[in-house]
Amino acid sequence: MEYIKLWINNLAMFIVLTILVNVIISNKSYKKYINLILGFVLIVIVLTPINKFLTNSDNFLEDEILKQKNVLDKQELDINRNQIESQKKKAILQIYINNMKEQIENILIQNMGLKLLNVDLKLGESDDEVEEIQSIYITVSKNSDYIESDINKIGDEILEKRIKTLLKDFYNIDENNIYVQTGG
Repeated sequence: MEYIKLWINNLAMFIVLTILVNVIISNKSYKKYINLILGFVLIVIVLTPINKFLTNSDNFLEDEILKQKNVLDKQELDINRNQIESQKKKAILQIYINNMKEQIENILIQNMGLKLLNVDLKLGESDDEVEEIQSIYITVSKNSDYIESDINKIGDEILEKRIKTLLKDFYNIDENNIYVQTGG
């Protein structure tokens, strides 16, 4: 764009100069020679942008291709970065869930002598981070490998209540969001 402004400015200056020269040498015999020279200069001024475009057209096309390639590469990198971030968040969330499951298993074994058969955690999630536990679904079995024989004597409802109380106190979650099933 800057080049076009410069070219128009040069053309205007040349026209003003041509008019000035014609006024100064109005009826002289060599006026036709001066007009011929000024005509050649005008042709050079007019053809300069075309010549520049033709000589730089290869570079111009290469530059445009490189610019477009760079834009596409940047977009691809952004997409890849977003995919990697998403995979990283999923991996962190899975590690967090696995650690929570191990922690629940250890709590039940150490405090009640129960064997954990299955755990399903429902977590509240936002875009940035994992929020708190919304609900816990567990299936437990009375484990005969442990010394505590009280567990085998109490009913399933009381056992569920003790488990809910234990997990409620530990994780600060509402008892209504803890679901316990006792298995063989």
